[in-house]
Amino acid sequence: MTQADIDAAPAAPAAPAAPAGSAVPRGLALWQAVLLVLIAAAVMWPGQMTVPPVDRDESRYAQATVQMLETGDFIDIRLQDSPRHLQPAGIYWLQAAAVTLVSDVEAREIWAHRLPSYLAAIASVLLTGVLGARLFGRSAGFLAGILMASTVLLGAEARLAKTDSVLLLTILIAVLALHRAWSARDGARPRPGWGWAIVFWVAVGVGSMIKGPMNPLVVTLTAVALCLIGRRVGWLLFLKPLVGVVIALAIALPWYVAIYVISDGAFFQASAGTNLLGKVFEGQQSHGFPPGYYLLVSNVTFWPVSLALVLALPWIWRHRREAPVWFCLAWIVPTWLMFELIVTKLPHYVLPTLPALAILTAAALSDMAGSYRTGGRWQRYLFWPVLAVWVATGLVFAVGPFLLVAMMDETFLPVALAVMAGGVVVLALAAWRLMRDRPVRVFWAAPLLTLAVLWLNGQFVLPEARSIWINQVVADTAAEMAPCPDYRVMTAPLDLESVVYLTRTDTVLEHPDDLAAALAGGVSCAVLFLEAAEEEAVREHLGDAPVTLVATDRRVGGFNFSNGRTVDLAVFLVAPDG
Repeated sequence: MTQADIDAAPAAPAAPAAPAGSAVPRGLALWQAVLLVLIAAAVMWPGQMTVPPVDRDESRYAQATVQMLETGDFIDIRLQDSPRHLQPAGIYWLQAAAVTLVSDVEAREIWAHRLPSYLAAIASVLLTGVLGARLFGRSAGFLAGILMASTVLLGAEARLAKTDSVLLLTILIAVLALHRAWSARDGARPRPGWGWAIVFWVAVGVGSMIKGPMNPLVVTLTAVALCLIGRRVGWLLFLKPLVGVVIALAIALPWYVAIYVISDGAFFQASAGTNLLGKVFEGQQSHGFPPGYYLLVSNVTFWPVSLALVLALPWIWRHRREAPVWFCLAWIVPTWLMFELIVTKLPHYVLPTLPALAILTAAALSDMAGSYRTGGRWQRYLFWPVLAVWVATGLVFAVGPFLLVAMMDETFLPVALAVMAGGVVVLALAAWRLMRDRPVRVFWAAPLLTLAVLWLNGQFVLPEARSIWINQVVADTAAEMAPCPDYRVMTAPLDLESVVYLTRTDTVLEHPDDLAAALAGGVSCAVLFLEAAEEEAVREHLGDAPVTLVATDRRVGGFNFSNGRTVDLAVFLVAPDG
């Protein structure tokens, strides 16, 4: 089929322009762009340097990056002695670059590993504002960026050294280029030049190096939905697909070929077979849930924007035939349905839909003339129960860390009380204003709300909850009690990769027979953390080996939230002099 045949195909009736009207400025002002960057940077910074490495995923990514820098092998990703054949090398390269630029591999500073996620989240906030302004006008775009910076989901991913924040940025860049091509579909705008096509395919290629097929999958689902809704496909040619695929392959293919050769195909068997397809049909790692899970948890993951999104639903439905709303729904619906149908579910999987949800919510809020009382039946009937759930969620965020430190650590922290009180006051003021004023006036202050209610706890309170940071206590105790400078750390059954990251790559985890084998094999200086059953198993495996476990009076206890177990570990020493 030629380009002329495609363009001559029947088209859907032309959709009206964005609700705000064609006279509305379609780009962010410079001051708005700068302010979005500053707001996002401020909201997403608390906790970056104070919260210890989080198990399991963040610690695995960080430790694999450490080993990449220690060994100089930037192709074959490994976690201790095991190959880590789950994701491509892109995120490890970015973390390695960040650690090299601002820290040192021996320092084990987790904030340096988190830097790519942090910067990508800030950029995603800015691009959400840019795209929102192109779709619905300057004011709505700016508000969309504000809402994006406020969500719990993006805030959490910005503080974790793993793939999802960077993946989101690559998807946003690709969707921005996709929108530029789509907006020229009926000739109303000039066709995009080569620059936009190159940006699109570079984003797809880089995204493929961050999390395999997820970037191409989300972008393809969006493009297919737009083609089906508009009954036009010719606009896709504006993205120069033949040359573009070559560009994307040039970025990703060399590493994929290299890892195929090095691993003898094991990488693809593990990443595509076990990791990707396995999640589609079964709930891996106890994360299997039925469809509807993401709707159920959206009040938490999208908080505080979740309330605004519910209020925006009638507006979205009324304007569903308008082109900008088409675009956002084509982005949201296929991706959301895909993740609802996959058996394995984690809250962050729907992160790629968050910019479109923020944009639609901002457009709806900007168009609401009054409080919930002036809205339709949907707002009036649902406002109170939704507000109650929204306030309850905020209270859990504000009060939970204070109670955690007070009850589990049996510690009273004045700063925790002050942060809790501040969060509750800000939450109460927001709820009071929502009952009396236009919602948009409340949600302009959403960054302040999420900062006061949640993220200040990450800076000042959660790091003090030593009972949940067993990894840090183990590392500190080992350094304090080590009988020699070149000591090994051994733990059982504490299967936390963060302990490896915080101590040494050759730390021995979890299995008593591995600990005994290492000791019998010549390790003469070690600090061991063992539960009673594991101590007995280690001594049994040692048999007559000339190794003496020296019991100390120190114990390490707490709650391992990665597996839901309470642990109580005795500390033993193996000294060079016996």
